[in-house]
Amino acid sequence: MWTEQSPILHFRVDGTGPNDTLLLHEIGGSLASWDRLAELAPPQFRLIRFDQRGFGLSEKPHTEYGLDELQRDASMVLEAANVLGRFVICAAAGSSALAIRLALEMPDRVQGLVLCSPTLAMDETTRALTKDRAALVIAQGMAGIADLAMERMFPLPMRDEGFADYRHRFLANDPVGFGLANLALAKMDLPLEKVNCPVQVLAGRHDIRPPELVAQAAERFPHYEFRIVEDGAHVLPVQAPGAILHALACILA
Repeated sequence: MWTEQSPILHFRVDGTGPNDTLLLHEIGGSLASWDRLAELAPPQFRLIRFDQRGFGLSEKPHTEYGLDELQRDASMVLEAANVLGRFVICAAAGSSALAIRLALEMPDRVQGLVLCSPTLAMDETTRALTKDRAALVIAQGMAGIADLAMERMFPLPMRDEGFADYRHRFLANDPVGFGLANLALAKMDLPLEKVNCPVQVLAGRHDIRPPELVAQAAERFPHYEFRIVEDGAHVLPVQAPGAILHALACILA
């Protein structure tokens, strides 16, 4: 399915249950990142997932954008998917910034957040590194960063039968789209202390970012639970979908 206004966004709805859940893939991913979770999800869920601008089958504008534009994109998908009431958001890695933004702007509708290996804050060093990564991939293509990115996202203990498919999808990304997504992430500065809904924060034991740092940043949320996923690294939708479904169940309990 597709949205009608620019940018044209490709989305999919799985399930017919009463619990609408918006799934936001990681930078460099696509709606396919959620395939394993969709296969395991119990019938009470209605999962809405989409290729964000610049990724997958969605339109790939080559102009800079920020959270304002990403929020409008998500709103278009929610409308097209006929999500009229409250919903939960589950976000992977850098897309946690968009999830938090939606919770801040739609407090009456966002029932809760599940944030998987989230980027919750950026110091100036991290901001500069993110911008440098964007410039490198725009100049050299996805192959210029693929090996380093895979070391971070899929350390050796996590490379199961799904790794090769993920790496191929990563290499097939539009480099400019990937770079612009990183530039958008580098602009994030969100007041986590103003998020009033319950938040489940998940950190992979094998992530290059120590779980302790994620836990420390999560303390700014007024209502949160933090969990370490022992069999996960950075891309939890692919590596540990069961842990995410458990966190979603906690939000809905």
